[in-house]
Amino acid sequence: MNINLEDVFEIVEEPEHSKNILLNFQEKYNIDSEDLYLFYQQNGINHEELSVTEEDFKSWIHHFIIFKENGGNPWELK
Repeated sequence: MNINLEDVFEIVEEPEHSKNILLNFQEKYNIDSEDLYLFYQQNGINHEELSVTEEDFKSWIHHFIIFKENGGNPWELK
């Protein structure tokens, strides 16, 4: 039985994949990703203050970390 990994996993290119997700969140909520990350560092997962769903908040933080760890420049999100 041959299993093609591309049939099981979605192959993405970073940091572009996360960049696109971050830009979508920024447009949806009108909040800068770097500002959101700074808020997270100071307040933890306190998404209620920002009118952001918990799921989106966690995904947003996750993708910002992935974006930066893979050489993404936050200025590209401005």
